[in-house]
Amino acid sequence: AVARDLNSGAERVVLRLTSPFFLSPDGHQLAYTTPDPASKSVILKVVPVAGGEPRDLCRLQVNMDQAQSLVGGGWSADSQFLVFFKKTAATGGASAGGELWRIPVSGGEPQKVKVELPVAQMSRIFSIHPDGQRIAYTAGEQKQEVWVMENFLSRRTAGK
Repeated sequence: AVARDLNSGAERVVLRLTSPFFLSPDGHQLAYTTPDPASKSVILKVVPVAGGEPRDLCRLQVNMDQAQSLVGGGWSADSQFLVFFKKTAATGGASAGGELWRIPVSGGEPQKVKVELPVAQMSRIFSIHPDGQRIAYTAGEQKQEVWVMENFLSRRTAGK
């Protein structure tokens, strides 16, 4: 993540990341996740754009095969909360669902967001409208298929 001064054009590396990051609406903080295989958890972190050390917001236990099951999705309009999607385990042959959670950036425990969304099929990536009243997301099942096509590149006949 690079910060650029629009007046001078000067650039400064804020943080070197391989995971997605989310800029707060006020432009002062970046949030991102990082897996911690030793504790089988994912750490949600924030770092000031102006410089400084990253700070842990919370550590959540996840299946390390699905370390991307936690994705920060957006900030509250006032930059006081970070909202994220936490995948839940699949049960009885059903596809895995998930829940929306939020955590105060100033510190505190994560809180489950009580919303009525079809989160069982919700994409982990979503966007919160600046008014804080609406969320944009995609939903649906991913499906993989294998097709066999025969004789679609047929040989030309000698007469043509």
